[in-house]
Amino acid sequence: MKTRAKVIPLARRPGPEDALIEVDGVRKVFPVGASFLTVLDEVRFQVSRGELVCIIGRSGCGKSTLLKILAGFLAPSAGKVLLNGETVARPGPDRCMVFQEDALFPWLTVRENVAFGLRGKGLSTTEVREQVDKFLALVGLREFHNYLPRHISGGMKQRVALARVLILEPQVLLMDEPFAALDAQTREEMQDLLLTLWRQLSHTIIFVTHDITEAVALADRVLVMSTAPGRIQQQLRVELARPRRRDREDFMDLAGKLSAALR
Repeated sequence: MKTRAKVIPLARRPGPEDALIEVDGVRKVFPVGASFLTVLDEVRFQVSRGELVCIIGRSGCGKSTLLKILAGFLAPSAGKVLLNGETVARPGPDRCMVFQEDALFPWLTVRENVAFGLRGKGLSTTEVREQVDKFLALVGLREFHNYLPRHISGGMKQRVALARVLILEPQVLLMDEPFAALDAQTREEMQDLLLTLWRQLSHTIIFVTHDITEAVALADRVLVMSTAPGRIQQQLRVELARPRRRDREDFMDLAGKLSAALR
């Protein structure tokens, strides 16, 4: 018999009154030679405060483009993105992005990479050290603080990348397939770490992935994108209790539904 339970990632489940992000009719067109390519068209959805939303879709459906628009790196050709009711027009410290490539500075130590974003904030040396120690401890890397990026594993590099954005205390984490390059075991460890940090710090997370299992393991809600052009064609709420076991029937059932939606 299948069992289904309410997801309880925070003290209570976010509701419509907690809406933090609104994507309203976003369209993105790129010039291609003498013609134009419509990558996104009429994309609409909301994300509640404290929610963890995964976006899945086939390659080329515009997932990464959508994330860059949310980050303010790209402007939509039409439509708008609202954060706290204000139009997103440029990058800002309230939104931080984590990419598939860790993008660490190779000449800086782990500690120096994490501390980099605090430059210019007027903090004392002691305050910076305390903040860096706090976030290195959260991602399990305090003992590696003096290592250079080339001396640590891929999973550790992504932990550093997480600490480097979390120390900035953004409202929203935008994550573009951040664990795709990792081996299966390390990937699951990073998923578990992300969920732990999310519970502790209560960020709103929008996580792009092409991996259906990853989406079911992480999300409160999964948005399925169509292609040519990219639109939100389906939304599925994940009502599975955490921690989620991949070998459970209800987990596999939902993964099957998502797989069918992508066909």
